[in-house]
Amino acid sequence: SVPSATASLPGRALRPPQVHTDAFPTPPVVSLRTVAVVRSPYKERFGCPRQPPVTAGVLGGAVSEGTIEFLESPDGDISAALGDLEGFEFIWVIAFLHMNQGWSPRVTPPRGPRRKRGLFATRAPHRPNHISLSACRLVSVDAAARA
Repeated sequence: SVPSATASLPGRALRPPQVHTDAFPTPPVVSLRTVAVVRSPYKERFGCPRQPPVTAGVLGGAVSEGTIEFLESPDGDISAALGDLEGFEFIWVIAFLHMNQGWSPRVTPPRGPRRKRGLFATRAPHRPNHISLSACRLVSVDAAARA
């Protein structure tokens, strides 16, 4: 007898596909609540590192540390949410770029060929929703400061 190709698959792989997302309409507006504030030594974008390993032209000539201060939450204990972060080398930080105003669908990147590119093919911060995603090195966690 020849074993079936599906015999080694977990049960969930054998279920028929389910479409859960089609039942939910796309919301025209999404609102977010501020949960923390980044305290950075970089006060203007021209002195900021453009990517983690690049320090040429950075304010002070080297990467500086910043902090993320969590705000009180009406929904629960923020310090509990910070549990188990120690030991991680990097964290993802999603931020609202509050100083950006407006956006353009075509931008000229500061490096490389001086020609306009589609916004989403660049790292330009001026985006329709002013949201950024950064991988940041985690130096320490002080959950007691929020307790």
